[in-house]
Amino acid sequence: MKTKTIMNQIALAGACALPLASAGAGNSLEIKMKKKPNIILINCDDLGYGDLGCYGSQRNHTPTIDALAAEGTRFTDFYMPASVCSPSRAGMYTGCYPARIGFDTFDGLNAHNKPVLCPGDPTGLNPSEITFAEILKEQGYATKLVGKWHCGDQPEFLPTQHGFDSYFGLPFSNSDARSKWKPTGQPLPLMRDTDVIEQQPQQADLTARYVEECSQFIEANQNEPFLLCLAHMYVHTPLYVPDEFMKNSENGKYGGAVAAIDWALSVMLRQLKELGLEENTLILFTSDNGSYLQSPITDVTGGSNDPLRGWKGCTWEGGIRLPLIARWPGKIPAGRECSELITAMDFLPTFAALTAWHPGNALFEIPLPQPTIKGVVSICGAADRDYDKPHICPPSKEVADNASPKKWITKDSAPVLICHGSEDQVVPLEQAYRLKEACETNQLEHEFIIFDGKDHALMPELWDDLAIQFINQLNRKTS
Repeated sequence: MKTKTIMNQIALAGACALPLASAGAGNSLEIKMKKKPNIILINCDDLGYGDLGCYGSQRNHTPTIDALAAEGTRFTDFYMPASVCSPSRAGMYTGCYPARIGFDTFDGLNAHNKPVLCPGDPTGLNPSEITFAEILKEQGYATKLVGKWHCGDQPEFLPTQHGFDSYFGLPFSNSDARSKWKPTGQPLPLMRDTDVIEQQPQQADLTARYVEECSQFIEANQNEPFLLCLAHMYVHTPLYVPDEFMKNSENGKYGGAVAAIDWALSVMLRQLKELGLEENTLILFTSDNGSYLQSPITDVTGGSNDPLRGWKGCTWEGGIRLPLIARWPGKIPAGRECSELITAMDFLPTFAALTAWHPGNALFEIPLPQPTIKGVVSICGAADRDYDKPHICPPSKEVADNASPKKWITKDSAPVLICHGSEDQVVPLEQAYRLKEACETNQLEHEFIIFDGKDHALMPELWDDLAIQFINQLNRKTS
């Protein structure tokens, strides 16, 4: 299965080189892997491409978000899988195109034939779909969603059915709730897990309550890997903004809402620093779709998708091309801009790769840049592959058991990079040693790397970097 990860795209763009241990004696290299990273995904609601200072806004004040971009990588060509909430979020969580999971249209399934789910709709994200929260939970992560869900409000579709240990937030958009603009709307439910704990909460207070919920979760899980998704209510209209964020706004309620988003991030960053979690936490900041520019519900204006054409609900760039900022000190370079094409559907394979998850034996194949000479990347002694270009070879245990490197390794073979985990239970380490022995017997150029980890499915980006360095080293020798 071909796929890509966000960090892989950064690497291929020349923006990222993961740190490596120095080579040891002979042809061996040992890399000590740190514990699995914490992951925080902040997903805003209807925040446009041009709504942040680091993306060109002159109207909204976003000092914390701008600093996050300066400390990480800012993506210029990031796309959501849809231009409205439900399909955008479902595609992000599952790594699938919305049509693949039945989220391309809800005609006949809700009262208004809207392109998003409405309160009480009898459908939602099928519990059989795999989300990145389920993947991380399998890997021992504590998982939590705070904020808007909008992938089904019936019990079988709620976040706790999709890999989140706990949930606190709104199951659908606040625009569907009862208000002065919609007096016949449904009471807005604030939920904890599967229970409605409050109806018609004070929406101006929700961001602070969300931040407190996030803070408690981080505090409680500081000693184990965690996934925290904060799905902001802002800047979806109607806007209810606390006075303290309106004081310095130069863009009305919209600017105040953006300031509240910035404040929420500042609180979380401060806590991560105080707990010593900064270095081991990947933060992603984005939005579900473009701005409406002018609300169809209220008279609120102020959103910006500049310099893009279009708005929320359309498939012009302004509807689907969004900000994405990634920060992970020491792993993602600071102050970089990445123009590689990225989508929210890349989140799932990225998280899977970072945490060594794979479905059975069907590991992800990560394509590498074509070298000027032939080279081989292998993670065990199995073969029967095309060795004209670098690749990762993830065989099944059955293939590995029957592999005989001596059959295909000769003195005329291409150079070999052997990567293997020290405690792999699927493909025994002995297979890699057999490959190493075959290389040495034929005096074949090779590098033998043992990862200090449970299996060989560790950090494909790291394999990429190792392979590139290995090939460059060989190029220097032959130049």
